[in-house]
Amino acid sequence: MRQSPSASFSVRRLSLIRGRGKTRAGRLETVDQWLVCSNLLRSLDSPVVFDIGLGDTPDTTVELFHSIRARYPLVRMYGIDHHAGRVAFAQQHQEQGLSFHLGGFDAGEEFGRAHVIRVFNVLRGYPLPDIAKAHYALGNSLVEGGWLLDGNASADGHVAVALLMQRDGRYLRRRSLLFKVSGSKGFSPVMLRNFLPRDLRGTARHGHPMESFFDRWISAWESVRHAVATPFQSSVETLSETLNIAIKYPGVAIWHPTGGIPQRDGTFQSLVLDP
Repeated sequence: MRQSPSASFSVRRLSLIRGRGKTRAGRLETVDQWLVCSNLLRSLDSPVVFDIGLGDTPDTTVELFHSIRARYPLVRMYGIDHHAGRVAFAQQHQEQGLSFHLGGFDAGEEFGRAHVIRVFNVLRGYPLPDIAKAHYALGNSLVEGGWLLDGNASADGHVAVALLMQRDGRYLRRRSLLFKVSGSKGFSPVMLRNFLPRDLRGTARHGHPMESFFDRWISAWESVRHAVATPFQSSVETLSETLNIAIKYPGVAIWHPTGGIPQRDGTFQSLVLDP
């Protein structure tokens, strides 16, 4: 499908609003492990990673840092939030390679551009018109070829969904969707729809391309769910016969359609970034 640029934004700053702050250790552990095993960091000697939005405790940021450092010892990671109290508390957990700072979506202006930016359970609280503004600021904080992960996870970490976007010159391409399921509470594709990124929430209906995707996944799931002990993995394997989706890590599937992931309006535009 043809990709066309969207309009650039003249207003660059979008405030990072304070979320509920509730999180728990291990909530994003499987996604972290997939990230380390994927090619997103491309075996860099000293990758730079931003984690945007802290909880009342920095557990998930610290866990991501330790996961990455196990393979990339020279990683530099910045935990960023606009709330002074959360940042001050998190700074008690700083160590070599990991630091916490006041900031927002335009963190690249202060800390230099990142290879990976993770924004989990943050943008779900924003009005829809602000989502593209946030992506624009975050995309401008990426190096060429860098990746942005905009995702949501359930409170217990049972399910998570993330939109994977990549900087490609002046464009932020919507490459893939990540689906994570622990399996501890069973599985149905319907469980994932409420955790779609903010700009795709509710699009699995009303003729949007996401409706067709989930309809096909539900059909694949129904064909295997009574016959196998691993309905998530087995339904993905069945769906992969007709779609470019695959298990990339235990409990993690990546859908990488040729045309990219659609916008909320059903088109396949790519966001135009600064030069």
